[in-house]
Formats: sequence, structure tokens, C-alpha cells
Amino acid sequence: MVRILFAQVKLSLWVIAVFTLAACNSKGPSATPEVAQLTIAQVRQEYAAYEGQLVKVSGYRVVMAMFPLCPGYVGFDKRTAFIDAGEDSIEARIDPSVEVLDTGDTPRTFLAYVRVFRGQVGCPGSVVEETFPYL
Repeated sequence: MVRILFAQVKLSLWVIAVFTLAACNSKGPSATPEVAQLTIAQVRQEYAAYEGQLVKVSGYRVVMAMFPLCPGYVGFDKRTAFIDAGEDSIEARIDPSVEVLDTGDTPRTFLAYVRVFRGQVGCPGSVVEETFPYL
């Protein structure tokens, strides 16, 4: 009885190993997915279709600006915008360890995830609901 169980376990492990090797060597779902090349205008128009997806955007620079907070609050709100090859801009969250501030006249291709903000913006007394994409 023990010998039969051991043989069944051994056979099961062998079958699992064969299927695992076959899955690792296949070019099926584990292959690198295609990454769409988009413009900022396309991201704005079709953000629902690309939300959460990795996309490529060609552009020149990232611009950072400081805006004062609402009256009664101390400090500034730092905003970052990505400028694409068509000189269009979109809000962007940039990893501070990546230096992409300006690429001069040579466009570069950047990889980014399309995210969508849904919520309230504005100062107390003038809050509005907004939905907008960002990278």
C-alpha cells in the first residue's frame, strides 16, 4: 500500500515538472505583452481603455511647478507634468531617482502606467468632482 502511494506521488511530481517546463518554454501568456505607443491626446481621449496599462509616450521633458496651497494653509503643492513630442502636457508622477527633466531637442520614449484620478479637488468652499488621467 505504501509502495503504491509512493509511486503515485512520484508520478504526480513528474507530471507537474513536465507541465511546468512546457509552460516556461512556451511563447503563450508568459511572453512579454505589446506596449502601446500613444500620444498624450490619445491618453486623454481613451484613458478608460488604457487605465492601469503600461504605455510608451515620446516626449522631451518633465516640468515641475509649485503652486500655493488654499488660503489658510501653509506651503506649496508640487505638480509635475510630462511634455510629449507634440508639446502637449499631462500630469505625471515621476520616480525621483530618474533624471528626465529635459532631453533637449531629441525626443525620448518613456514607459508609464496610465492612471485615472477620480475625486474631489479644490479648496474648502469650492470643491468640485473631477476625473482625469495621469501618468
